Amino acid sequence: MSSHSDPNATPGWRARVTDPMFAAVCALGITQITGWGTSYYCLGVLAGPIAEDTGWSRSLIYFGFTAALLAMGLVSTWVGRAIDRYGARSVMSLGTLLVSVGLALLARVRGEEAYLAAWVFLGLGMRLCLYDAAMAALVQVVPSRGRRAISYLTLFGAFASSVFWVIGHYLNQTVGWRATLELFALINLVVCLPLHWLGLARPRRPRTGARARDRPRATARRLKAARARSRSRSSRSSCR
Repeated sequence: MSSHSDPNATPGWRARVTDPMFAAVCALGITQITGWGTSYYCLGVLAGPIAEDTGWSRSLIYFGFTAALLAMGLVSTWVGRAIDRYGARSVMSLGTLLVSVGLALLARVRGEEAYLAAWVFLGLGMRLCLYDAAMAALVQVVPSRGRRAISYLTLFGAFASSVFWVIGHYLNQTVGWRATLELFALINLVVCLPLHWLGLARPRRPRTGARARDRPRATARRLKAARARSRSRSSRSSCR
C-alpha cells in the first residue's frame, strides 16, 4: 500500500475551507444561534424570574416582546435600503451593537416604561442582525449561490432555543436574570460582532470597470505602434 496520500484530497479540503460561502454560513450560523437565543427567545426562560422579582404581570412582560416586534416591522423598509446601500456586513455589525446595548438596558430597568422602551430598542437591533439581514448578507457574499447558502443557514437556526434556553436557565439559577442578560449582552459583543465583521467580508473581485476603460487606450497604443512600424517599413522600401 502506498504511503503517499491522495494529492487531490488536500486541495479539495482547502478549497472548501477557504470558500467564502463556507466562511459566511459558519459565521452566520453561530451568530444566528446566539442572536436569536439571547434576544428573541430570552423570555422563554426569563419571563418567570422577571415577574417574581419585579411583581409585574406576565402580560406586561410579554407585551415588551410585542413592542419589539412592532419596532422590527416599522423599520424593515429602512433596514432593507441600508443593506443595499451600506452592505449587510456593516448593518449586521451595527445590529449586534444595538442588541448588546438593548440587553444591557433591559438588565437594569426598574420601571415598566423603561422596560418597554428597552424592548423597543432591542427590536431595532434584532431587525438589523437576525434572519432577514443574514439572508441578504449571504446573497451579497456569494450572489450565484445565495439560495444554497440560505438553505444551509436555516439548519443552524433550529438550535437557537435549544441551546440558549439551557444556558439561560443555568445562568438564571446561578446569577439571576439581570446578570444573565448582562452576560448575553457580552456574548453578543465577544462572539457575534467579530464574526459579522470578519465572516461577511466579500471576496475581492478584479476591477473590471477599470480594465474596460483601459482597453480602448491600449488598443489605440497598439494601433499607433503598428502604424509607426508600417511607415518605417515603407520608408525603407522607398529608399531602396
